[in-house]
Amino acid sequence: GKTISDHWPILLDTKAESWGGIPFRFGNHWITDKLFLSHVGGWWDSFINDGPIGGRLFRKLKLLKQQLQTWSNINKANLVARKEELRRQIENIDHLEEERSLNDDEMAARLSATVEFNNIVKKDAIKWKQRARYK
Repeated sequence: GKTISDHWPILLDTKAESWGGIPFRFGNHWITDKLFLSHVGGWWDSFINDGPIGGRLFRKLKLLKQQLQTWSNINKANLVARKEELRRQIENIDHLEEERSLNDDEMAARLSATVEFNNIVKKDAIKWKQRARYK
């Protein structure tokens, strides 16, 4: 008799496709930075805009994108370092408290460090929540 197969061949392409660069994504957590809006305004005003009128907005937006990406990378590194520094401060004050009672200045320093640490953690949470929506 005649053999019948239900096999459907599949063609796999192993070449890496280039879909272009990574699209620009505005970080919602950037708004929580106190200086963000003044930075953006200063950058926008600083861009010299020569050339045809039709391309001016496009060029300014492209320059702003580059500035935001640079600022974001620097800010990210600074926040990581600051978060670690605050964690160590809180840990040191906690160790002091195990040995003796804290004075008012030490208690105020721990409270201030804890508040700042929590604000950085909240910024991180906003960033990761936004990234999870893009995937």
